[in-house]
Amino acid sequence: MNISSFFCHLLEHKFLLKIRLHCSHYVLVCLKGTLDDYLELFLQFGYVFFFSAVFPMAAFWALANNLIEIRTDAFKLCRVFRRPLAQPAASIGVWEVTFSLDSRTVCRQPNSET
Repeated sequence: MNISSFFCHLLEHKFLLKIRLHCSHYVLVCLKGTLDDYLELFLQFGYVFFFSAVFPMAAFWALANNLIEIRTDAFKLCRVFRRPLAQPAASIGVWEVTFSLDSRTVCRQPNSET
Protein backbone atom coordinates (compact mmCIF):
# COMPACT_ATOMS: atom_id res chain seq x y z
CA MET A 1 0.00 0.00 0.00
CA ASN A 2 1.61 3.24 -1.08
CA ILE A 3 1.28 6.62 0.59
CA SER A 4 -1.10 8.15 -1.97
CA SER A 5 -3.64 5.34 -1.67
CA PHE A 6 -3.37 5.52 2.13
CA PHE A 7 -4.16 9.25 2.10
CA CYS A 8 -6.99 8.74 -0.37
CA HIS A 9 -8.46 6.06 1.88
CA LEU A 10 -8.07 8.30 4.93
CA LEU A 11 -9.73 11.26 3.19
CA GLU A 12 -12.54 9.06 1.94
CA HIS A 13 -13.12 7.70 5.45
CA LYS A 14 -13.12 11.23 6.89
CA PHE A 15 -15.56 12.38 4.19
CA LEU A 16 -17.95 9.49 4.86
CA LEU A 17 -17.91 10.24 8.59
CA LYS A 18 -18.84 13.86 7.87
CA ILE A 19 -21.68 12.76 5.60
CA ARG A 20 -23.04 10.33 8.20
CA LEU A 21 -22.89 13.00 10.90
CA HIS A 22 -24.58 15.54 8.63
CA CYS A 23 -27.31 13.13 7.52
CA SER A 24 -28.05 11.95 11.05
CA HIS A 25 -29.70 15.32 11.73
CA TYR A 26 -32.16 14.83 8.88
CA VAL A 27 -34.49 12.05 9.88
CA LEU A 28 -37.53 12.10 7.60
CA VAL A 29 -40.97 11.00 8.73
CA CYS A 30 -42.99 8.40 6.83
CA LEU A 31 -45.94 9.73 4.87
CA LYS A 32 -49.09 8.28 6.44
CA GLY A 33 -51.35 8.47 3.41
CA THR A 34 -53.35 10.76 1.19
CA LEU A 35 -56.58 10.82 3.21
CA ASP A 36 -56.01 14.34 4.54
CA ASP A 37 -55.12 15.69 1.10
CA TYR A 38 -58.24 14.22 -0.52
CA LEU A 39 -60.42 15.40 2.37
CA GLU A 40 -59.08 18.93 1.98
CA LEU A 41 -59.80 18.89 -1.76
CA PHE A 42 -63.28 17.48 -1.20
CA LEU A 43 -64.17 20.18 1.33
CA GLN A 44 -62.86 22.92 -0.93
CA PHE A 45 -64.74 21.47 -3.90
CA GLY A 46 -67.96 21.45 -1.87
CA TYR A 47 -67.50 24.99 -0.59
CA VAL A 48 -66.82 26.37 -4.05
CA PHE A 49 -69.76 24.62 -5.70
CA PHE A 50 -72.28 25.20 -2.91
CA PHE A 51 -71.42 28.81 -2.13
CA SER A 52 -70.22 30.24 -5.45
CA ALA A 53 -73.76 31.47 -6.17
CA VAL A 54 -73.72 33.75 -3.13
CA PHE A 55 -69.96 34.46 -3.10
CA PRO A 56 -68.58 34.52 -6.68
CA MET A 57 -65.02 35.18 -5.48
CA ALA A 58 -64.94 31.70 -3.91
CA ALA A 59 -63.49 30.22 -7.09
CA PHE A 60 -60.72 32.84 -7.17
CA TRP A 61 -59.77 32.23 -3.54
CA ALA A 62 -59.85 28.48 -4.11
CA LEU A 63 -57.47 28.90 -7.05
CA ALA A 64 -55.15 31.10 -4.96
CA ASN A 65 -55.26 28.51 -2.18
CA ASN A 66 -54.45 25.70 -4.60
CA LEU A 67 -51.46 27.57 -6.03
CA ILE A 68 -50.05 28.05 -2.54
CA GLU A 69 -50.94 24.48 -1.63
CA ILE A 70 -48.93 23.12 -4.57
CA ARG A 71 -45.79 24.80 -3.25
CA THR A 72 -46.35 23.74 0.37
CA ASP A 73 -47.08 20.14 -0.64
CA ALA A 74 -43.94 20.10 -2.78
CA PHE A 75 -41.91 21.32 0.19
CA LYS A 76 -43.59 18.76 2.43
CA LEU A 77 -42.89 15.87 0.07
CA CYS A 78 -39.32 16.94 -0.71
CA ARG A 79 -38.08 18.08 2.69
CA VAL A 80 -40.26 16.72 5.50
CA PHE A 81 -41.47 13.26 4.51
CA ARG A 82 -39.74 10.27 3.00
CA ARG A 83 -40.76 9.33 -0.51
CA PRO A 84 -43.87 7.14 -0.31
CA LEU A 85 -43.83 3.72 -1.90
CA ALA A 86 -45.76 3.64 -5.15
CA GLN A 87 -48.94 1.59 -5.05
CA PRO A 88 -50.77 0.92 -8.31
CA ALA A 89 -54.43 1.90 -8.35
CA ALA A 90 -57.11 1.88 -11.02
CA SER A 91 -58.85 4.99 -9.68
CA ILE A 92 -59.04 7.21 -6.61
CA GLY A 93 -61.46 4.78 -5.01
CA VAL A 94 -64.27 5.98 -2.77
CA TRP A 95 -63.30 9.60 -3.36
CA GLU A 96 -64.51 9.29 -6.96
CA VAL A 97 -67.99 8.39 -5.74
CA THR A 98 -68.04 11.20 -3.16
CA PHE A 99 -66.96 13.83 -5.69
CA SER A 100 -69.54 12.51 -8.14
CA LEU A 101 -72.35 12.67 -5.55
CA ASP A 102 -71.27 16.15 -4.51
CA SER A 103 -71.30 17.46 -8.07
CA ARG A 104 -74.64 15.79 -8.82
CA THR A 105 -76.14 17.41 -5.72
CA VAL A 106 -74.98 20.83 -6.83
CA CYS A 107 -75.93 20.47 -10.49
CA ARG A 108 -79.35 18.92 -9.82
CA GLN A 109 -82.15 20.74 -11.57
CA PRO A 110 -85.65 20.78 -10.14
CA ASN A 111 -88.32 18.91 -12.02
CA SER A 112 -90.33 21.30 -14.13
CA GLU A 113 -93.72 20.03 -15.10
CA THR A 114 -95.52 22.29 -17.52
